[in-house]
Amino acid sequence: MSPLVGEFAPLFDPYNHGVTQNAKIHFQIGDAFQKLLADPAKYSVIASEPSNPWVTGVERLYSKEFLTLAAERLEPGGIYAQWFHEYDLSLPIVGMVINTFAAVFPEVHIFKTTQADLVLIGSKERDWPRRFAGLEQKWTTKAVREDLERMQVRTIEQLLTHEIPIPPEFFARYGEHTLEFPKLAYRAGFEFFLNVNTMLGQLSLTPALKSWVRRYAPRTLASLWLRRHPGAATLEQLTSAECGGLFSLSDLEKQTPQCQQYMVRLALVRQSDWTRKLDPVQTKVVDMMDGKLHSDPPLSAAPKAESALKLMSALDSPSLTANKEAILELAQPCLRSTTPEGLSCRLQLIRSLATIGEVNSAYVWYKDLMPYVNKLPPRNRRETLDVISEAVRLDETKPRSLQ
Repeated sequence: MSPLVGEFAPLFDPYNHGVTQNAKIHFQIGDAFQKLLADPAKYSVIASEPSNPWVTGVERLYSKEFLTLAAERLEPGGIYAQWFHEYDLSLPIVGMVINTFAAVFPEVHIFKTTQADLVLIGSKERDWPRRFAGLEQKWTTKAVREDLERMQVRTIEQLLTHEIPIPPEFFARYGEHTLEFPKLAYRAGFEFFLNVNTMLGQLSLTPALKSWVRRYAPRTLASLWLRRHPGAATLEQLTSAECGGLFSLSDLEKQTPQCQQYMVRLALVRQSDWTRKLDPVQTKVVDMMDGKLHSDPPLSAAPKAESALKLMSALDSPSLTANKEAILELAQPCLRSTTPEGLSCRLQLIRSLATIGEVNSAYVWYKDLMPYVNKLPPRNRRETLDVISEAVRLDETKPRSLQ
């Protein structure tokens, strides 16, 4: 770190438990890259919070070479935490930083902290049972809980729902930042003046990213935690955290997809008389996803079919999965319709098929729409093609064992 950090550090003692007075803390002044090169010491945790990437020299700490060196300095089971930001940067720049990080660390999780800040958590191992056991132990420490409460994090579930559910492999398209071919500082400096921002949390909610989010869902820390602590109690905590505390099934479609998933899964686990709070279309969708494929009554109009398809796509999750048969049954009222409402519904059918991996079927139905292409809103058409394109790209990135 720089000398000024050491000089000003005592001013923050009231807020960090007197770090400068702690005998276990040792300050080292100098360049992080050079320090790690010179010192072979191993660490349980390395946390990096350099300045913005457009600052001269700072881009070295985001390079693949530095991250590789840092990974070598981690003890078995060690964690590397990297701060980054979304303001004044485009998706390709943020994506390049994340992809470079993921090229070094096999296990990566992206967390949202403040309004425009991220923390990338990287490790070389995936031993989450052990990590969760450590998390549960540390949560019993009063000082840890109080520090997290200052950030409005009061439960483990609330902490885990800060993860952005986009898999690291999504960012592979944006390349890597290396010292051999450095490009981060120049491109970040250029974008600093363009007033562009990237919001990964919002990006994860877009239809085009649905297929990526769907595949990543079982790997999120919240899903792994739920697997460790199955049951209504954990689901209730996750639902409360994701939905902002108060939640009601009567407002189901006003919530984010993640909130909708937790609400419905919790209601199904409780087996209460909760369906009275849903309208008939919502009830039909949930029944079909719960195994009642031929739920009556059938939908009678294209707008209702489109609404049902959107809800099914939003609810699609590891424990409540959409499938081709259910999607086609919901879409019956619009399969041959050429009205504006019917064509809009058919576009949603195509998006729904693509996001569950039925790319060939999605192409067939899209080709079927071609005679009516002039009746389709350009924006909706582009969005549908983006969904298909991302589904194809995702299929190409699957490990051989998943294909």
